[in-house]
Amino acid sequence: EQIPMDSKQKVLYEKMQIELSAEVLRDGKIIVEDVEVILKRLQRLVQISSNPKLVDENYHLHAPKVKKTEEIIDKAFSEDSKLLIWTNWVKNVDYLTEYFNSRGAVGIHGNIKTNIRNEIISSFRNDKDTKILIATPGVAKEGLTLVEANYAIFYDRDFSLENYLQAQDRIYRISQTKECYIYKLLSENSIDLWVESLLEAKEVAARFGQGDISQKEYSERISFDFTDLLHDILLN
Repeated sequence: EQIPMDSKQKVLYEKMQIELSAEVLRDGKIIVEDVEVILKRLQRLVQISSNPKLVDENYHLHAPKVKKTEEIIDKAFSEDSKLLIWTNWVKNVDYLTEYFNSRGAVGIHGNIKTNIRNEIISSFRNDKDTKILIATPGVAKEGLTLVEANYAIFYDRDFSLENYLQAQDRIYRISQTKECYIYKLLSENSIDLWVESLLEAKEVAARFGQGDISQKEYSERISFDFTDLLHDILLN
């Protein structure tokens, strides 16, 4: 789902684009050799696309993704369903948990002690009034089974296919009896679209490596060139 940025968010995003372009490119050519370093710098664009508060304390609005999240919550609640909301940043977990507190939201992340996290998860599983669990993908690696929710919202995503698939799998289990709905919130004309392309390319490559798809299907579906991608992100 593509969501237009608000005007202040867009100004911040474009300013960061210019700064990162100067750091990474010169005369249209990549000047930083380490791909991981480049991706870490690009995370700043992902943060602005997610929630400008993460990079600018003077941003006092509620980002457009919050409004879309509210709409999805309304739909889930109309079906008496619970939701998972995934975000990569602890500050987002805290912010969204507070914002949706009146709607039965709780949040977990790696900075919360294990025993407290377990209590929060138990509340989500067993308390009918605890309807929304907001978490960072890191906790998905703990083997959580959360079939109490059949709605999952990816408020933002990083460049890790493993994080994305593991988080998505939390609601897909043999014991799941409801139809599942996965929402990916993408800021319009932003790096979110390129993260989507990157993860799709990684997934196709992984499936080919495991022998799940043929060479022909791989060739037809794969479309990824890092240099072109970087130019699209920073120069468009």
